[in-house]
Formats: sequence, structure tokens, C-alpha cells
Amino acid sequence: MKKYAVLLLILGVCSLGYGKGKSSRNKSSNSCTSNKIIVNFKNNTATYCENGKKKVVKTEGSGIDGDDWQLEEVDGVSLFDENNPRLIFIGR
Repeated sequence: MKKYAVLLLILGVCSLGYGKGKSSRNKSSNSCTSNKIIVNFKNNTATYCENGKKKVVKTEGSGIDGDDWQLEEVDGVSLFDENNPRLIFIGR
């Protein structure tokens, strides 16, 4: 009788977790899958997906020695190619 009670308890706990959306299938749906690169000129960032994760990089800045720098390409795409369909520009 104890075995059945423990088995029912385990099944109940597992079904409660599954009902709340805690499944391995649900975790993979949160991964980043877009191939677009969003360039935001207001805060000088570029956002893109890399290995299923969202990545944000700065497009302009100053080095330690005070030299200014500008990012030229993200994920193999030139940020200056305005005709590329992967690029989305914000804040121009």
C-alpha cells in the first residue's frame, strides 16, 4: 500500500509541474531564433542571435587610451550595408 501511495504522490507532483509549463520542450521555445540584426543608433548597440541566445554589442565607444572606435560588422554582416535585409535600423 505504501508503494502505491508514493507512486501516486510522485505522479501528482510531476503532473503539477507539467501543468504549469515546466517541460523541456517549453524551455527550448524561449531561445532566440531570429536572423535579424537590430541596430539602435540612440544607444549605439546592435542586437542579434548567436547560438540561440540574444546578444547585445556596442557599436561605438572609446578605448582605454581615449581612441574612438566603431564596429564595422556583426555576425558576418557589414553594418554599413543599408540594402541588407537582415539589418533593421532604429533611431536614425
